[in-house]
Amino acid sequence: MTGRVPGHCAVLGCGVDELLLPEPVPDAAPAADEHNKNRLHLDLDASGGRVNPLPVRRERVDAKVGRLVEAGATVQRVLAEPGLDHYAVVLQDPEGNEFCVH
Repeated sequence: MTGRVPGHCAVLGCGVDELLLPEPVPDAAPAADEHNKNRLHLDLDASGGRVNPLPVRRERVDAKVGRLVEAGATVQRVLAEPGLDHYAVVLQDPEGNEFCVH
């Protein structure tokens, strides 16, 4: 573990341009609820953060998403609103666990 981030359990170094940020799910969340299935939701930071311009971040996220899709993940939705400085993709692994790449 390399450090703590408010609102996250831990920050783990996974590579030069990636962080694994586990976020706790409230105990009241039903484990079998299809919209809240995961007890742990993973956000993979492939963009390098907001120090990079949005087009660069989008290119990096899309490249990582492409590799994950080749490995068996399925794209669920893209989180991109015109005018916002944010881009993320929600995916699902072959077992149905949802995670995000941003």
